[in-house]
Amino acid sequence: MIPALDSLAPLPEPFDLLEIPPGQTFRIRPTGYTVGKALIHPRDGRGEKEIAILRLTVAAADKPTVPLYWDISAKTLIASMLGYLEAPGGRRWQFTIGKTGDGAAARFSLDTVAV
Repeated sequence: MIPALDSLAPLPEPFDLLEIPPGQTFRIRPTGYTVGKALIHPRDGRGEKEIAILRLTVAAADKPTVPLYWDISAKTLIASMLGYLEAPGGRRWQFTIGKTGDGAAARFSLDTVAV
């Protein structure tokens, strides 16, 4: 489950939101994670709002540009990934994220492999 928004600390900038084109997949092997919140300004003209963000730290070999993390804002992905990331045992995971649709109608798939 995603922690309550008012219990989360603001994440420091810069943000590097993971944006996957519809019909594509993306593989990520996090080395660490942080759950926090951010104030966003939607591009479609809606007013600003605070949202939960899952920041996944990655190795330089997996992301050749800085910062060495990806920020995930989709609630369904955050909730799905946190179950693995918070599980006891200290396992590391490889996630393959798929995206169907776009905008508010977008839906995600998550394949997980222990590494």
